[in-house]
Amino acid sequence: MKFEDLIRTGLLLLLLVSGIGTAGEKTSSIVFTGTGTAVVVNQHSNSVSYLNLSDLVEKVEEVSVGLSPQTAAYDAERQLIWITNQGENSVSILSSTIPKHLGFVKTKAAPYGVIISEEFAFISNQHSNLIQVFDKYNYVLIAEIEVDDKPRGMALTSDGKWLYASHFDSGQISKIDAQLFKVTETISLGSRAGLTQSISIDENEKFAYIPNTIRNTDNTSLEFDTSVFPFVSIIDLESQKHLRSQRIALDIIDEPVGLPLSSRLVGDNLFVLNAASNDISVIDIKLNLLSAHVEVGSFPVGIVQGPDQRYVYVDNSIDGSVSVIEASTLVEIDRQPVTQIPLDNDTREGIRLFHTSNDTRMAKDQWISCATCHFNGESDNLLWNFSDGLRNTPSLITSSHTGPFHWSGNLDELHDVENTIRDLQGGSGLVNGADNCSPACDSAEKNEGRSEALDNLVKYITFLKFDASATNAESTEEIELEKQRGEKLFRSDEFGCSVCHVAPLYTDNETHIISLVEGGAEIINTPSLLDLSLSAPYYHDGRFKTLGELLDRHPADIEGQSQVKMEGGSVADLVGFLEGIRRPEFLSLPALLTSTEVPVIQSPLNGISRVSLELVVNKESPHALEISYTHSANSAFDTFLIAEHLATAAYWYFEDNSTIKKFRLGADIMPLSTHQIAEAVHRHELPNILLDNLDLAGEIFSFHAITTERGASPYDTLNWLFYDVKEVEL
Repeated sequence: MKFEDLIRTGLLLLLLVSGIGTAGEKTSSIVFTGTGTAVVVNQHSNSVSYLNLSDLVEKVEEVSVGLSPQTAAYDAERQLIWITNQGENSVSILSSTIPKHLGFVKTKAAPYGVIISEEFAFISNQHSNLIQVFDKYNYVLIAEIEVDDKPRGMALTSDGKWLYASHFDSGQISKIDAQLFKVTETISLGSRAGLTQSISIDENEKFAYIPNTIRNTDNTSLEFDTSVFPFVSIIDLESQKHLRSQRIALDIIDEPVGLPLSSRLVGDNLFVLNAASNDISVIDIKLNLLSAHVEVGSFPVGIVQGPDQRYVYVDNSIDGSVSVIEASTLVEIDRQPVTQIPLDNDTREGIRLFHTSNDTRMAKDQWISCATCHFNGESDNLLWNFSDGLRNTPSLITSSHTGPFHWSGNLDELHDVENTIRDLQGGSGLVNGADNCSPACDSAEKNEGRSEALDNLVKYITFLKFDASATNAESTEEIELEKQRGEKLFRSDEFGCSVCHVAPLYTDNETHIISLVEGGAEIINTPSLLDLSLSAPYYHDGRFKTLGELLDRHPADIEGQSQVKMEGGSVADLVGFLEGIRRPEFLSLPALLTSTEVPVIQSPLNGISRVSLELVVNKESPHALEISYTHSANSAFDTFLIAEHLATAAYWYFEDNSTIKKFRLGADIMPLSTHQIAEAVHRHELPNILLDNLDLAGEIFSFHAITTERGASPYDTLNWLFYDVKEVEL
């Protein structure tokens, strides 16, 4: 048999045995775990409530999980529940038969969504730009799929072949091959679409419906109803096109609503959860008409239909309740509390005010809330035209320590957000009388103490801290040395960065005159440098997309400073330091899962592996071929690497990292690497193959990587766990 025939047969077998998913899975904060039982994730209580659901809601038990839990998925086969803990980079595993936390699995940064297929658990990591794939039996990390920024919601087709992932800020949708674990297409909902979380696929799997908010950042006169617009976008899954002309304007088909985040199809009715306005737009997708408008609890984020299809259940995250909606009448028939958020009454009221547009004091026409631009207290990473110029949205996390406020430093207290509520959100305001921002907020009387409601809102903003999740970026000796060199430059007299950016907050809480390259000057408040990797673009007006671009110009534009000539290495060192600045412990929430408890491991039903090759021909001296590969498996395995010269059908195998041997097909060959146990995905680099003394210019080689069960022959395709091939011209 020729090698290409062996490959063809092996690939066919691999496709036949690949995992098949369960029907129509999508991310949600509330899921059924049996005929009448369910769990709901309590995001602000750091817990999960077990429920009995019918036409009524009955809370059975509440179990603590990790920090800032987001979504849940149910593995019916193993009777386990997976919960993403976004605040501390982990997934909790719970029993569905008894209310019990069994253990947890570590993930990359800020996990949000989780979906369980027949063999895998897919986890979207919002701050790592990865979707991780775990074996659901023994929790081995099989693959990490690199995707665009901020992956969040996911939906899996019923055949388990395609996984769709939303990207929260950009309005992009990634289409992912759920068997080969790679992105095959990216679909854009438009450059202004964002706050993109939920994906609902119709039962025929022809269309996907995605609630989102259009952000009109070109608007030069910010008004509440000209800045953001609530929509549902539609994707044709056959053509992979966004049907822009068919998107649904929620404020037109329904009434003005705020922050559509989640959705679910129930028959022909699409339930769209408008989180800020505390309501649901129910739309008949066949007739493109409103079926009902349903008022629910505070900040609805999750929705599920009962197994008997008679009722729909809604997770109202901020008041900790679950609503029951009768599917036939589209009427809310019950709403019951399922958790008590463990904060004082004032802070709980502040959370509600921050997130709501359903309060005329905070917003006009239910249109916009604080959370629209500062979701979870963070930045929307957009540029908006304010009266004092183009401004980059800052994060509010730990902002109470970094006053004065606004880029121009024109707010001397957080209570001056009263002015923003009135001028931007169209609300009547939380205080009686003037907003104390005339002639300027920092020269008028204080707002603190004038209103209990405003004090509560500010108390919540003050409560905002960094979570316990770090970036989980891999660190090497080289990276640590780069950070050390960068810190030395940062603190040097020559660079002078630490004069204004004073640790531990990396701000001096002062304003400075900034000379603009286009002429003129502005007074700018020194920003904190904490969490810089999450706050692009950079500068008050967002003119720099990367820190490297910023460092090429800054700090010559600060009064009294001159430009320091930076070499490329210096820029890289400084960027490494800036992106790695540690969050102060006193500004960070502690992790809740402090043990090393791992849930019970079960032997996988099938051997599963992945291997991926990367080949780079270095054209510079010394002329060399660089080979690296990543691999993983849920059981003991071998990895074989074979080089094939296409012109002569000659073959070589790599016996180890430094030994290459020629062979004939059928002869015994040794694996490149052997693993005696299951291994999470990891990367290897082989020594470069020097080409200068080899007469191979223009020759084409194929490199074949095969993983097999430990000790199995690579010639028997039944032993193959995975295969990858790359072709290279030397």
